[in-house]
Amino acid sequence: MDFAVSKFEFYDILQTEYGFDDIISVNTLPGGYIEEETWLVCLKLNRKYVVKIIDYRFNIDHLKTILNFQNYLYSNLNYPCSLIVSTLSSKLVVQIDNDHYLFIQTFLDGHVPSLIELDESYLMKMGTLLGQWRLASRTFMSIIPSTNIEKRELTDQWWIEQFDRLSLCKHLEEINIDYLRLILFECRERLNGKIDQLEQGLIHNDFQPSNTLCTNDDRQVYVIDFGEACYAPLIVDLATTLFLLLTNGIDDDKRLNIFLVSYQNLIRLDRHEIELLDIVVRLKLTTNFIGDCANVKSKEEYDHSSWLQSCSKWIDILHQEKRNLFQTMLCNK
Repeated sequence: MDFAVSKFEFYDILQTEYGFDDIISVNTLPGGYIEEETWLVCLKLNRKYVVKIIDYRFNIDHLKTILNFQNYLYSNLNYPCSLIVSTLSSKLVVQIDNDHYLFIQTFLDGHVPSLIELDESYLMKMGTLLGQWRLASRTFMSIIPSTNIEKRELTDQWWIEQFDRLSLCKHLEEINIDYLRLILFECRERLNGKIDQLEQGLIHNDFQPSNTLCTNDDRQVYVIDFGEACYAPLIVDLATTLFLLLTNGIDDDKRLNIFLVSYQNLIRLDRHEIELLDIVVRLKLTTNFIGDCANVKSKEEYDHSSWLQSCSKWIDILHQEKRNLFQTMLCNK
């Protein structure tokens, strides 16, 4: 853990900030964008906590707001997620240095569902949980200062960053940069002047099966990894989930419809959201594909990534064949 904090400093923070004086073991957990970001801390009496050490270069008030929202979900709505643990001095996050922060949450005992487990029942639960998130966001945003929240999605700066990332993909001859740029231009043109018409709020921004945990006993579904949460049009959350379902093998109309129906049982999309949903799905799919390709180092790595191959396939399908896939589903209900 020498990237941000030494082992001595790590234990010292746990003891002095959180009062963890009976630590039995500390082990890394899979997940996170960088190595040694997530840790499982075991204490006596079978108490377990997850420690996150993150490189965070945005407004710290934004991070605190996201952590407060997670606790609001957990404590006020009994939402199935972890509780952020406060320090002895009631802080939700501890600053390690200029760029690194540490926070602790309760441990959830479950597993990421396999493709076989993503049946109709699971998709119904996911749709309900995303709808509940949106309802909670409405209430939460009415009671916190708006100055604590950063807009990161679909802003002018965001668009600049998406186009700039294309230049980082030039080493991959397998992708057509001009084609991807065309999709970005088309999406921006379709969304121009319409973003402010959409309901805004806190979005999870990575709501997908791999960011849920399923318990072995009663198939309870928990939502994890709030690290991408931000302030944006709430339809972005639904669009992100839909493209992630498609690219992870949930591409049959039956399960997609079940997910949408369970979401719409709580959230009635307005006309603007229905009209723009497919274009936002295509946009989020394309920008995520570009971002991941920018980090690929070789043709071999690209060819062996089933995720990138799936994204490429669905970019073509949605651009050429099924431009209004989800609008059609919603209008047929």
